[in-house]
Amino acid sequence: MSRKALLDEIANFLGNAAAHAAMLPDSPSAQKEVMLYSSEAEETFLSKNWNKEEIEYLRNKALLRTRNEIKNRIKRYGFDEKDYEKFANIAEQYINQFIENGVKQTP
Repeated sequence: MSRKALLDEIANFLGNAAAHAAMLPDSPSAQKEVMLYSSEAEETFLSKNWNKEEIEYLRNKALLRTRNEIKNRIKRYGFDEKDYEKFANIAEQYINQFIENGVKQTP
């Protein structure tokens, strides 16, 4: 699998995990999904050294994925659309923390 394809896969898992963590922090089933998605993302993320451009690509793709997930689920989960930015900010923090904790960066 190419490095870009690996980053896309990580971004999908990470975006899903961040959206679930932000929107449903008190749901045991959602938290199980968060752990599963995060574990999958972490396994691949830690298997390589990433340069700055790759990390920024991952961050942007994961943010796009999580924002789309939140947008698509906000009404379905019974939340008000005005809560979108709150959830997106929480999810962004989750993504940033994931990257900071696991980054092995090459110059």
